[in-house]
Amino acid sequence: ESVSFMHGGGQEKRPRAGTENVAGIAGFGLACDMAQQQIASVEDINEAVKLGLGYPHGPIEWGDLIGREKILRILERISTISHDPRYRPSPWLQRRCKLNLSLMHHA
Repeated sequence: ESVSFMHGGGQEKRPRAGTENVAGIAGFGLACDMAQQQIASVEDINEAVKLGLGYPHGPIEWGDLIGREKILRILERISTISHDPRYRPSPWLQRRCKLNLSLMHHA
């Protein structure tokens, strides 16, 4: 099931700390950057990932399912610890969190 995949599985009947899909979150950050730069629409980004990789959800849909604030916190923490620019929270994501907008919302 996609929920188990997205939330790191069900070890001991609940996801444990550290079981988030970090690679997926890094991909989510890239998708946010693409949306911000208008390289592709949110719908096109999601559709490309679903069709090209066979995932049940695109990265931005996935972000809405998990929760934009949760993903923002995870990215902020990983970025602070690693200093890796791949985990830098996108201004597009930060703005949507501040405005309480769905990631799928057309602005």
